Amino acid sequence: MVLLPKCLLQILLIYLNKEKGITFVEYLTRVRLERAKELLRCSSLKISEIAYKVGYNDPQYFSHLFKKYNQCSPKDYRQQNKNI
Repeated sequence: MVLLPKCLLQILLIYLNKEKGITFVEYLTRVRLERAKELLRCSSLKISEIAYKVGYNDPQYFSHLFKKYNQCSPKDYRQQNKNI
């Protein structure tokens, strides 16, 4: 994990909020879920393993968030997008 100096972190938070209209947590969630989508398409890892790899300790919570942001479960996403 990369630790940023406090002033750079504050600049990042201001940028995300003003320019993108999102919070840091929202940004982090999107980054994690995009990586999860890549792993679902290109690997044979179990969904629980993918959840852990992208930073979620609870695979059920990961699946809940994934469905909220992508309108389908990780399992359905994998079936629809395998090797794209």
